[in-house]
Amino acid sequence: MSEQTSMSIYLSNEKTKKYLQSILGERTNQFITSLTSLASSSNYLKNCDRNSLLACALKAASMDLPFDPNLGFAWAVPYKNTATFQIGCKGYIQLALRTGRYKALNSRDVREGEFVGRDFVGDPIIEWIPDDVRPEKPVIGYMAGMELTNGFRKIIFWSIQEVEDHALKYSQSFRKYKQTGKSSETLWASQFDKMARKTLMKSLISKFGIMSTDMQDAIKSDHSSLKIDFDTGN
Repeated sequence: MSEQTSMSIYLSNEKTKKYLQSILGERTNQFITSLTSLASSSNYLKNCDRNSLLACALKAASMDLPFDPNLGFAWAVPYKNTATFQIGCKGYIQLALRTGRYKALNSRDVREGEFVGRDFVGDPIIEWIPDDVRPEKPVIGYMAGMELTNGFRKIIFWSIQEVEDHALKYSQSFRKYKQTGKSSETLWASQFDKMARKTLMKSLISKFGIMSTDMQDAIKSDHSSLKIDFDTGN
């Protein structure tokens, strides 16, 4: 029996399908098809606990965010065969823009020569170099910046070392990767840039941004292992 078939059977179980229909309604069949396909997209997800993976997918659906790592909004990362919910930089931006309170919002890498100091309140001063020159310069850190509709602006900057220290503190998989040097599918190892931008965006919004109910839920759920009790609906 293939992993994809077992996921299909899990989702088509009478109790599971009834639960999904109560939440998703007419979207149930499309949701089942998409999640079944996604569950077979990598060896890690093939062996992932079905309940935890389903819970992550439903959490993304509740926030109306695409659930696919290739799109960068929300996805699941297995840890010891249990899926943990992850929200990407695009996901945070999408939730923020829905509030109607953000005029501008972005996160990106900072190249050598672009970080030139700090202003009188300690915010970083970044002077972008021409796009045709940027690829030749090494990345020295990451920034995230926002402007609200009321005129409030905030920019944060972390050096490469600060970002890596954060990853080492919060990701066991990344710590193991740094210790052993062995290849790893942990996102901090395989997609450092994506995770760095997401981390800066999350830090910026959680500390200085407008926090909608969905945004609070996103920050609380990010990196969490989720489960569903089909009897209680929780």
